[in-house]
Amino acid sequence: MNDPSRLGSLDVGNRLCWWGEAWDVFVQHAPEGAGAGTFEIARKRFRPNADTVLQPHSVPLQQLADGGVVAFGLFVVLILGGAAVCVCALRRLGRSERAAAVALVAAPTAYIGHALVDYNWDFLATTAPTMVALGVLAVAGRESVTARSRPILGVGIVLFAAVVLVSFSLPRLADRAERRSTRALVAGDLDKALDEARWAHRFNPVSADPLFAQARVAERQRVPLRAERAYIRAVELQPDNPLTWYTLGIFEFDVRENLCAAYRFLNNSYTLDPAGNQWQEGGPLDVARDAVNAGGCAPGS
Repeated sequence: MNDPSRLGSLDVGNRLCWWGEAWDVFVQHAPEGAGAGTFEIARKRFRPNADTVLQPHSVPLQQLADGGVVAFGLFVVLILGGAAVCVCALRRLGRSERAAAVALVAAPTAYIGHALVDYNWDFLATTAPTMVALGVLAVAGRESVTARSRPILGVGIVLFAAVVLVSFSLPRLADRAERRSTRALVAGDLDKALDEARWAHRFNPVSADPLFAQARVAERQRVPLRAERAYIRAVELQPDNPLTWYTLGIFEFDVRENLCAAYRFLNNSYTLDPAGNQWQEGGPLDVARDAVNAGGCAPGS
C-alpha cells in the first residue's frame, strides 16, 4: 500500500468496491458513523474477500463512514473555508502578485482533487505543504498590524498542543507496554506480563489488545475464569469487531471445551466477517455447529 507507484494509479475496480463498502458502513451506522479509524473493521461485514484495507481511498467517504454526517459536514466546512481563503487572496493581490498566488492556489486545488480518490489526508508529506500554502494565502496582501500580547490565547494554544501530543502518545505507549507484556510472558515472568498488560489498558482503554494480553497471562496462570472475563470485556468494549468474538469463541472451544458457547461466539464473528481467512471447512465453527445441531446443547447453555 505504500508503493510510490500507487499515487499514479487509480485502481478503479478496487476503489469502486471500497467506496461502496464505505457507503454501506455509513448506511449501517447512520447518522453518526462507525467511529474514527474503524473502517478496517466495519467493512469486514461487507468485503467480498479477505483483503485488508485501512481506508476507503476517498477522504470524503472516509469522513462519512467514520464520523457520519457531522464529520462529513466539518470536512465540507473546511473545504469551503479553504476555497474562501484562495478566492479572497486572489482578489486582494495586484496583477503583479496574482501569478504567484495562482501557483499557491494550485496546491490545495490538486490536494482536494486527489483526496476524492485517495487518502492523502493521512500523510503529513501531502497535507502539511497544502496547509502552509493556505496559510500564506490567508495573509497575502493584508496590511501589517501591531502585535498584541494575548496571554490567555497563548496558554490555550499550549494546552491544546499538549492535549494533541498526549492523544498521539498514549496509544503508542500502550503498544509498547503490550509488547513488553508479550516478551515477559514468553520469558515466563507472569507477574511482569500482567502488570504491563494492565498498563497497556490504562494507556489505551478503548483497545481490545491489552485485554487479550491480560487473558493470555490468565491462561498461563491456569485461571480460566479470569481469562474468560477478560475476553468478555473485550467483546463488550468492541462488539462490532469480529476478532473479539472470534477470540472468545476459540477460548471457549479450546480451553473451556464449551461447544455451545463457542458456536454462539464464533457464529457472531462469522456474521461480522463472513469472508475472513479464519473460516476453514471442518474448523472450530463447523465442529461447534455440528454439536449444536446434534442436540448437544441445552436451552440457554
